[in-house]
Amino acid sequence: MRRFHQFRQFNLAILCKAVLCCLLSLTSSAGIAGVLSLNPSGTGSIDWTDIVLVGSGSQLALTSTNPLQSLKYYPFSPVGELRTTSLGLGYLLFDVPVLPFVAQSATIRFDLSYARFAVPNLTVTGLELVDAQSLATIPTGTQRITSVDAFLGGPLVQAAFTRLGYGYQAIESGTPLGTLGGSGPLNGLYDLTLSSAAVDLINSSPGLMGLGLTWTPTVDIINIPGLGEIESGSDALVFNAAPILTVADATIPVPLPGTFALIVAGLLLLGQSRWQSLAPRSRTAFTITRRHCVHALTFESR
Repeated sequence: MRRFHQFRQFNLAILCKAVLCCLLSLTSSAGIAGVLSLNPSGTGSIDWTDIVLVGSGSQLALTSTNPLQSLKYYPFSPVGELRTTSLGLGYLLFDVPVLPFVAQSATIRFDLSYARFAVPNLTVTGLELVDAQSLATIPTGTQRITSVDAFLGGPLVQAAFTRLGYGYQAIESGTPLGTLGGSGPLNGLYDLTLSSAAVDLINSSPGLMGLGLTWTPTVDIINIPGLGEIESGSDALVFNAAPILTVADATIPVPLPGTFALIVAGLLLLGQSRWQSLAPRSRTAFTITRRHCVHALTFESR
């Protein structure tokens, strides 16, 4: 009788251990890696336009558009005697909190439209904090300031013109953190994995983070008699939605269902071997009588 109770208690203990191990495995496998997705706190683009007035000098125009809509390129636009060459770059601002985990990867999801069969080569660059703070002050909407306007408009207009100029140069000269390439047309979602330098920045410097967007447009060359080869046409990379930054820690592998079966089978085999070691060396028989029912249990050593 005592060995029968030992057998039941032992099997119950083994079963509990098996269930506990499975639950622990399920808990660790179902634990999702730390992931944080951030919407930008600010976006926009700055167009740098060289305006050549034939016979009367030249001037510079800076145009900011907030929020970001597209990056544009106009290589040659004759308007009477006016020729312009314009290239637009973009910026993204993110308020990065102190992460509850150590980020090991960072990606930016872009929702793009690009109608041409070409490689847009969209590159993300890192910006200094002072440049990010300056870009954060650009007002919503579209504003265009020429060098003549800045000269005639007083200190406030001059300051705005200078801010846009420095912002454009900071984007253009920023440290590359990743490049999205591929043949067009682009239409849909694209994930760009940022470099380890961006991940280190996210881990070490929470707060405002500025990212620049530079790109290489597709340039058409035409031959005009008397002028030779010149760039013509226009190009635009369209952003259908604001890019999203996602940071994550290490991915936790998820065990297959067969792993749980192996755990249970192994524990049951251990239980069987343990019971065999506890079994008596000789044949033993005893009878339990309960409510006039007789149950004969026989244990046999092997």
